[in-house]
Amino acid sequence: MKLGETDKPEFYRDAIEYHNKHKEIADVAGKFLAHINLGIIFNNVGDHEKATINHHFALRYAVQMSSVAGQSVAIGNLGKVGGKNMQTTMLNQDKMQMFVERYLELSNELKYRKGESGAYLQLGELLTQKGDFDTSTKHFYRAMKIAEETGDGDLKEAAKVNFGMANASMKWTNHVSSILNNLQDAHPEAGPLGALNEDDEDEGEGVFEGGENDLKLPNISNRTQ
Repeated sequence: MKLGETDKPEFYRDAIEYHNKHKEIADVAGKFLAHINLGIIFNNVGDHEKATINHHFALRYAVQMSSVAGQSVAIGNLGKVGGKNMQTTMLNQDKMQMFVERYLELSNELKYRKGESGAYLQLGELLTQKGDFDTSTKHFYRAMKIAEETGDGDLKEAAKVNFGMANASMKWTNHVSSILNNLQDAHPEAGPLGALNEDDEDEGEGVFEGGENDLKLPNISNRTQ
């Protein structure tokens, strides 16, 4: 049975106790893992404040270890705190963007180039989800160039692929907007696309020209209740 597949409180209590003991005696890598697990557990039981605190500690230890993968996990979990409904997802995207931007600032201060490239990649992915393709392409390009400087081939390739997809989406969005604007300019009398004008309403009224009394309604007088 996996963690999170039970609703029995005793399992969560035992897990919390175990991971708290573990982080007290563990090295940096062990503390990182303990805080990640505690954050997941507290999020599952609805204690979002403690979940956030533990994922912050995990992020701190990941930075201390210079682990890009660990930092990505911690940041990703911070973005998931709160739930899975649509409103929460949108709030989590904004929250995660804030965390990644803060991590980017920290990486800049520490001159940690791999951290910068990873942060730009994540920001690009977040902004792509929001439909901001213009800004996301710029972040993907920065991630690609820094990864090239640091010799990180995998991240460079990921940034390159995402850059191409976001750039294509941006061009398509601009193309569609241009078509709609041209149609609007060619027929300004039609009003906004999709809007009904008075002529449209008149055409609809023609279906019932005979008036209300000429409408044939079903006879329900003999039906039982």
